[in-house]
Amino acid sequence: ANDPTKYKKYTLEKPRAFNLGIYGTDLAISGAFNQAKECMLFLKCTNYLAQELGISAAFDENIMNRLEKNKDNRDSTLEIISQSFKKADNLFCANKRCELSVLMVTGAFVEAMYVGGQYISSKMNDTMAVNKLLTIYNQQAESLKYLINLLKTTSFEEDKKIIDKLSAIEQYLQNSNKIEKFQKAHQLITDLRQEFVNVY
Repeated sequence: ANDPTKYKKYTLEKPRAFNLGIYGTDLAISGAFNQAKECMLFLKCTNYLAQELGISAAFDENIMNRLEKNKDNRDSTLEIISQSFKKADNLFCANKRCELSVLMVTGAFVEAMYVGGQYISSKMNDTMAVNKLLTIYNQQAESLKYLINLLKTTSFEEDKKIIDKLSAIEQYLQNSNKIEKFQKAHQLITDLRQEFVNVY
């Protein structure tokens, strides 16, 4: 998870969009594992970044209240977070800022793959579990291809570097269930995530 104490350090629009996605994924993961305290911390982060990006309605007080009421119901929690992402996307696009929505989704995808990769790495002694997990991990190649195509529609020049990095990751995901391929993909994901969380 990204450090929930540094959300105010993101002062530029693009890092805010990437990290809104990252914190949103962390929010979903803590919600999925019924970690109420962490959930509220990450909600504070997403709420602040959404406000700064002018889409505060996506992660507002109402969402906080709904999450608080449903904190013991994992399915409801995930549905509320999913609705928040959809609302953020709609608000960005309604304001002719769809590019920022794409960056938010990119941040969310990279964080989900990073957390998944960390989990797989922690299970390396259990071959059967790793093989099952790698199958799911590698299935994300389709989503990644879709994400790359979305990024190609943005006008940010530096997104071309991100596209190149994601394309390299996609190659590793498509090629097989071999541990070495996973490790290379995970290293690239980790490096890209570091760029996202450390650029303010």
